Amino acid sequence: MTVEETLRAYDLYDAEIGPHGFLPTMRDYRLVVNRISVAPFGVFHYDFLGCMEAHYEVTLLPHAISMDDRLLSKDFARTPDRPPEFFWAVASACSAEEGVTYSRTTERALHWSARLGQPMHEVVIGTNVFRLALVFHDFAVQPAPGSANDALAQ
Repeated sequence: MTVEETLRAYDLYDAEIGPHGFLPTMRDYRLVVNRISVAPFGVFHYDFLGCMEAHYEVTLLPHAISMDDRLLSKDFARTPDRPPEFFWAVASACSAEEGVTYSRTTERALHWSARLGQPMHEVVIGTNVFRLALVFHDFAVQPAPGSANDALAQ
């Protein structure tokens, strides 16, 4: 499958996005995704291979953002004095209605394609918490090790 076909087959609409960031090699960027609404269900690693750019921006409204460290603790979830701001301890974001936009012809993808002499792609992922733009060479999805879908795949 092409990058675009794989992105379509593993659409992020209404999925939970958990931990994400560059892998230890610092070349590839991984999202840990829990697909809860559309098959295939389960936890998957979405690997953006050869990631040359990653731009992350929190999209919460200013009044919803707090630097109160108590909002990092799951133990604080049910306390009566919990502030009304975003509860960071949920440790996941839900993809927004726009989900993922994909292109091979954005300014940044074309810049990196010319610079590296290889096809590059750009995705923009919108969630209820952040917006993430990645420029990368290839894309792979696999069940997360130890997840129920990983056991089924074996």
